[in-house]
Amino acid sequence: MTSFQIPSDFFKGEETDGFYTEPMMKRTWAAELKVLSEVDRICSKYHLTYFADYGTLLGAIRHKGFIPWDDDIDISMPRKDYMTFLSVAKSELPEGYLLHSYFTREDHVQPFLVVMNREDIGANEKTTEEFYGCPFVIGVEIYPMDYLPRDMEERKTQILLYQAVYDLGERFFEYQEKGELMERLVKVQRLTGVTFRDDMSLVMQIRQLTDKIAMLYTEEESDELVMMFDYALFEEPHIRKKEWFASSLRMPYEYMTIPVPVGYEEFLCSKYGDYMVPLRDGGGHDYPFYKVQIPALPKEKLDALIRQGELVTSISHEPPERS
Repeated sequence: MTSFQIPSDFFKGEETDGFYTEPMMKRTWAAELKVLSEVDRICSKYHLTYFADYGTLLGAIRHKGFIPWDDDIDISMPRKDYMTFLSVAKSELPEGYLLHSYFTREDHVQPFLVVMNREDIGANEKTTEEFYGCPFVIGVEIYPMDYLPRDMEERKTQILLYQAVYDLGERFFEYQEKGELMERLVKVQRLTGVTFRDDMSLVMQIRQLTDKIAMLYTEEESDELVMMFDYALFEEPHIRKKEWFASSLRMPYEYMTIPVPVGYEEFLCSKYGDYMVPLRDGGGHDYPFYKVQIPALPKEKLDALIRQGELVTSISHEPPERS
């Protein structure tokens, strides 16, 4: 389990490789590290395996912390550990933390779970202070890794099933509004042999079924791992060799350490090519993610943050002039 302290000078705005990280992003990073430390604590207590993944893994190896233009933390877990984490996290997480997943919330639509720090945006000053002055809702994303069957026909069948059920869960309310839901439900039941229950949210059952299809195969039946939604839904999915994730090494990440897969070099080369060369792109989504939360801040709070220089690029979309 990792514990850490963050010095006050960490929260200053900083330019790295020509990219300016505003002070609020530094506070957001610190808040994310705090949430990650709770995830790490739970995993340590229950002997669960997790790995830094995507940009977080790249940051750990290349920067020993966050990539300057990244704004979130991504980790992955083998499916068995992921399901155990889901079963214990709600009772283990500190008061005020939230667990969003197919198995905990009807309104959760993402095929991975998110551990979040709060529900309100900026309203509770005590929570904001606890999270290093970050007033935003932040989360650590946890992705399940599933095993691919060796047989290519079995893979094809699994993917077709996953796609059909995922589409029904994703567009459930659209199909309901169009009057097409029952027809599609019958089709999914025929394909999977599953009977949906009357005493539980139907949309949750459908979304959970996508996970059940993803976890059909075991480690003994496979040589490769995938994020199933990535493998089934994207044109160029990334397949991981099982041996890359056979064990982990702990490496520095800002003011804590996090586990990385033992085969991180092969994994990063296969995904990013020459991964030690920084490619500045502002992240894989609309950076910074909290831009959409800014309008929900109380006006006096927003005015104070702008006046203090905490929010710079997220308001103006331009870095500050060099002095």
